[in-house]
Formats: sequence, structure tokens, C-alpha cells
Amino acid sequence: MSGHRYAGSLSTSLVLMMGISRSYLWKIETGTADVGIDVLIGIACALDIPVRELVDF
Repeated sequence: MSGHRYAGSLSTSLVLMMGISRSYLWKIETGTADVGIDVLIGIACALDIPVRELVDF
């Protein structure tokens, strides 16, 4: 995910909505986790943003 635009209480909400662990979300944010398109779509939906905003090309 690009930067930490979505930090704080939002990450807690995201963890609960996605059913993922806080440590997995942290790994996604830092680029150390392998993330499938299904997870990216779920995060984008939870944040109400396009998937392309989560990915740096």
C-alpha cells in the first residue's frame, strides 16, 4: 500500500472488516507480504477507493 495514508483507527476497522490480523496488515503496508488480488480488492472496497490507489507501479 502506498504510504500510511490509512493509519490509526481506520486500520483497526480494516482489520475487523477484512478478517485479517493486524500483523498481516502491517506486512502489507510495509511491502513484506505477498498479497493476492482478492485481498487488494477487499481493502479497496473497505476503504471505498479504486484498487489502483493501493498499488505503486
